This record gives sequence, C-alpha cells and structure tokens, in this order.
Amino acid sequence: MNDELCQLLYSFVRAHEISRRKFHLLQPAVLVTGPKRIGKVRGVLRIAGLLDLPVVVKTGTALYGETAGAIENRVDRAFLEANDRFYPNVGILLMTDINRFGYLEGTLNTRAILALKRNLTSSAPGDRSSIITIGTSSTSSAELSSSLIRLFPHEIKLTGLADAEAKLQELLSQSLCPSVASSKTVVDGEIMRNVNNLSVSSLEDLCIRYDVASTQSPDGDAEERFQSCVKSWLQEQGIKAKVSDLSWADVGGLANAKQEILDTIQFPLKHPEFARSGLRRGGALMHGPPGCGKTLLARAVAAQCSLGFISVKGPELINMYVGQSEANVRAVFEKARSVAPCVIFFDEVDSLAPARGRTGDSGGVLDRIVSQFLAELDALNDVSEAEDNGDQSKVVFALAATNRPDLVDPSFLRPGRFDRLVYVGPPETKDQRIQILKAASRSLPLAPDVDFTELESNCPTEATGAVLSSIIKRAAHSAIRRSIQTGLPPEQMKIDMQDFKSVLF
Repeated sequence: MNDELCQLLYSFVRAHEISRRKFHLLQPAVLVTGPKRIGKVRGVLRIAGLLDLPVVVKTGTALYGETAGAIENRVDRAFLEANDRFYPNVGILLMTDINRFGYLEGTLNTRAILALKRNLTSSAPGDRSSIITIGTSSTSSAELSSSLIRLFPHEIKLTGLADAEAKLQELLSQSLCPSVASSKTVVDGEIMRNVNNLSVSSLEDLCIRYDVASTQSPDGDAEERFQSCVKSWLQEQGIKAKVSDLSWADVGGLANAKQEILDTIQFPLKHPEFARSGLRRGGALMHGPPGCGKTLLARAVAAQCSLGFISVKGPELINMYVGQSEANVRAVFEKARSVAPCVIFFDEVDSLAPARGRTGDSGGVLDRIVSQFLAELDALNDVSEAEDNGDQSKVVFALAATNRPDLVDPSFLRPGRFDRLVYVGPPETKDQRIQILKAASRSLPLAPDVDFTELESNCPTEATGAVLSSIIKRAAHSAIRRSIQTGLPPEQMKIDMQDFKSVLF
C-alpha cells in the first residue's frame, strides 16, 4: 500500500506543480479501504510526511450533523479550512470513517452527498482548490453506497503486511517500541510466529503492553513476558494465539479425524503448488455426539499448523434487527481475512445454517443468514490470486462442528464448501480410552502407582472424551482436598490411584 499510495500522491503533487487544471483532471480523490486497526490512517500520515505534505484530519463524527444543512455546512467548512491552510501549495484532507458519512436516521442523505461532490469537483477559474482528498473506510467498497463510491475514482485496498517480521520492522522503523527493539530474544525468537496475524496497529498495542510489563518486571524473561502479552491481547480480540503446549498429544485417540483435518489444512500449506492447478479448497464439518473433542481438535490443528484461531458460536451472530445478522456474518469473515492465515471455526453451525424453508420464521431471517453465509464461504474458498502465486499468508480455513448434521442446510455440504464430513465420536477401543486419559492428565502430577490400564477397566465403556477428562479433574480435586487436610505443600501433591478410586466407586 505504501508504494502504491506514495506514487499516486506524488503524481498529484507533480500535476499541481505543472498546472491546477491538470491537477483537477487527475481527480485527486482517493478511497483507502481495509479492516479496522490495519493502519490506514497511519499509512496516509506517514506518506504525507515523506512527501512533505500538510494534512488536515476530519473524523466521521466531525462531519456529522443532525440535519442535512448541518452536514453540508461542516463539509464546506472542512474544505475551506484545508484550502486556507494549503494555499498556494497542495495538501491532504483526510476524512476517516467515510463509510459513516452523510447518514441521517439510518438513510444516506442526498444533500450531504451533493455537498461533498460540489467540494470535490470544484475547479472553476480563480478557485484556490489545492486539496488531495483521502477517505478511509473499514467497510469494503462493495458495501458502500454507489453514490459515495463515484466520488472517489481512485481506490487502494489494504490487507496488511505479509508476515510478522515485516510488521515488526514497520513498527521499529517508527521507533514506537524501544524495549522490543532492544530485545533480540523477542525480535529473533520463535515467539514472532504467534503474531503473524496481527496488523501494525495491533502490534503497536502489543508492544506498549510489553513496555509496561518490562517496567513492572524488568528482571523476568523477555520472551515469556512477550508471550503473555500476545495471549492476553489476542484473547481480548476474540482470537486464540498458538498455545505452545497445545499439540496432538493433548488430543487422545481420534486418529482418523486428525488425519482428515490435517488433509484439509496442512496439505494445502505444505504443498501450495497444487493451488495453481485450479484446485478448489473446501472446509471440513465435524459431527458427532457432544463431548467427543470437536472443538479441541479444531484448536489443536490450528496450533499444530501455527495458525490463528477464531472461534464463533452460531447463536451469537443472530440479531433481532433486520439486516444485522447478515452484517455480523460478513464481519466475522472480514475479521478472519484481516488476521490471515488463520482457522475460523463455527461451533453449533446447525443453529446458524439450518435447512432453508423449515425454520418457520416469518421474516425469513435465518434463510437470509444462510444465503449470506454461503456467499462468504464461496468467496473464502475460491482459489485467490495470492494462492495462485504460492502466497499462503492470506489463506483462511473454515471448520465447523455440529451434533446434528441432518439439520444443516444441504447446500453447505456441496464440493468447495464443507465437503469433508469428519465423524468425531466416543472412543471405541480400550487403547483409545487410555490415550484420552493420558492426554487429559499430561500436565498433572501423577503418583507412580497410577495404572491407566486398571483405571480404564473401571471407566464406563460408553464414556466420551469429556467424561474421561472429568474423571481426571475430579481425581485432581480429591488430591487437592487431601493435601489441604494433611497440610501438604502444593508442590508435593500427587494424584494417586486412591483418588481415582474415590471418584469411580
């Protein structure tokens, strides 16, 4: 984006130096679109500094008015202020959140649009106009009003820098995080893989947290401190970081399901050359009884492949207001694209995508949600230009889970969407149950007398993974109570067979 916008702005400056008429013929109005917090305003201000261009910034709220006349008046004053400051040279009027401009009571006002158009196209003789107008929008141009889009003949789309190292260098070049710059452990360490899906703006927030943490605990390990900041920030944003201790060892059994999921996600990452052949990449729908490890499996594969993880429960996207549910679906996919590469996981997808025509809602809300969901999946799974060139930094993988696959709309299961059905059921053999017990107790202090074979023989044969994990947790609680009663220090506590027997019998 920096090079493209810089060249465009430089061409405007050169045209202005030649003649104001040529300047206006180039139509110096630019729309910069991209997800929130990706660095749209930062990028414009930085390039303006490089070209030595003055900037007047007007936010969406600064141009808001309760009436069309008030909006028109504020637009006129904004351009007049910019003209007075820039004349006789050229400068930038930066209008942020242009997607919110001109709306009164939820409707785009024609008079407000005409006021903006009049100021953008004014080039009458004697006019002092020397303004390059740049509007930023977190909404894609396809979702903006056509009357607004026509006012900005030039558009630049932002998707973020390709990798974490490039983002960090962008941040360090602005000297915004000196403590990170001085920490070679953080800059060169394995931890940078965990921030591969962050924007520059987000990484700045992360580094500010790191600065604060470094001040509070200057003697701690730098990489552990940065890891803690990464996890807390991503969790606040609804994105799961790659958890270092989460691996296939945490998922007991499910060998067939693991292989199916790996074929869906890891294979395209390791062999991007097949994307160039026109192969259509689909997602996977995991189905099976509750408590069998569908969500755990999705998280584990994201960690195994060093991908970000976004978990979405179907009901949380449904809203009572008309059109808002569809907007929520679009926002989720837009968020996934902005933090790519990542895995987006839809839990309880049957509540979000029920078979159309059977739900009985009079307004057809769920039918519209399903249609929007299908459109986003098609856009997500089409082989993009980036994948054709072997660039996997923008790839988003879709996984879903349900207890009732028969309730899901059949169109979701066609090739190119969720075309892999992966059954995740309860353990069927003794070895599988033992593997789950070992995985669930992997991080717990076990006494030497714990025999998993004996423990398994006392467990219900129809137990799911959740039930087996619950047995481990209840045994741990029994050991904690015993340690408290006997005054045993926490570091000496061990879970023994007696604790398991107190749970099972």
